[in-house]
Amino acid sequence: MLRQRAVTKTGKNFTRFSIKNILQNPVYLMADGDAWQYFVDRQAELFSERSAFDGTRGILAYNRTDQEKGRAAILLPVNEWIVTVGQHNGLIPGKAWVKVQESLERNKSKGYRKPRSNEALLPGLLFCRCGSRMYPKLSRRVTADGKPVPASPGIISVAQPDRSIPPGSNPAVATDRTPPACTASKPGRDGRTGPERVADGLEGTAYVSAEPMAKGDWLQIEFPEPFKGKVSVKSGHQDGTGRLSSGRVEVSSDGKSWSRCGGFSRSSGMCSFQQRTPVRFVRILPEPRIPETVVIREVVVE
Repeated sequence: MLRQRAVTKTGKNFTRFSIKNILQNPVYLMADGDAWQYFVDRQAELFSERSAFDGTRGILAYNRTDQEKGRAAILLPVNEWIVTVGQHNGLIPGKAWVKVQESLERNKSKGYRKPRSNEALLPGLLFCRCGSRMYPKLSRRVTADGKPVPASPGIISVAQPDRSIPPGSNPAVATDRTPPACTASKPGRDGRTGPERVADGLEGTAYVSAEPMAKGDWLQIEFPEPFKGKVSVKSGHQDGTGRLSSGRVEVSSDGKSWSRCGGFSRSSGMCSFQQRTPVRFVRILPEPRIPETVVIREVVVE
């Protein structure tokens, strides 16, 4: 379809989802003997006689999907469909349409499945061609009534600048990347909560200051090479506790001259900004009204 420059009625390219919906939609199916047998075998509720399946008109199917506000429609099994012959012309012969449905059904088990959690077997060991570490990232979007919205995970690069891969090296097994240097004015609470945790790419870990931090305290990340892109600094634990009440994030190319990039949101505990010029340093400056324990979970560069 892309080669033939076929587009939707709104002028956009067809997506793989829209193409699949077209292939599965019986409205394009010719009402012929193969179509009749397909619906009989699958115990659909037929409201047209066998004689109406004469290979000229198309099919209308009702109750095909379960629709609910705030989530994607779910395709129901064929035995729940209500099928009748329409007044429009059919386009696809029943034999071809049935073959496509059987192919889609066979390939369904090969499709991508969303991970049940963001815990991966090889965290920090897989690298993109650009040299950035790769981690699975799950959507946290919810519907209006608070139900989670399933989404395909994307791959994010955590605290790693763009880097070139030496010729002949395999980015999937490369282990000689220099990690960012993470330091803080206050040490971590223990060996599992040090400053380096903000750059390990794991949502379940975090830097937790051993002592309450106040104005003048800091957490700094020095990248091995300059980078630019979207930067997100996440404070607090995964359950929402420990979010920074107030603070700002600054960046620098040399570690001497700093520019303010934004402050932390009280509702999300995050500070996100688009860094358009290359920098090497990111500095987090807590600004609480009274000293508080600081928890920084992750710094993400996309």
